[in-house]
Amino acid sequence: LETDADWRHLRRGDVLWEPGAPPDGLHVVISGRLALLHVHPDGTEALQTVVGPGETIGEAGFFSGRPRAYR
Repeated sequence: LETDADWRHLRRGDVLWEPGAPPDGLHVVISGRLALLHVHPDGTEALQTVVGPGETIGEAGFFSGRPRAYR
């Protein structure tokens, strides 16, 4: 898997994807933390969860084909 992986380095405040984006894969957090935010229709954001090292993100959309739900 590592040879087929696309490595991304995110800095604080970077966005991995926007809500509604097509599922392009699943992601594994190697270090640091990733916050999942729900974006309300008025543009405000609410913290859903925080993902840490060794955890995956985006697997539900990846396997189901559903668009991304959170930022």
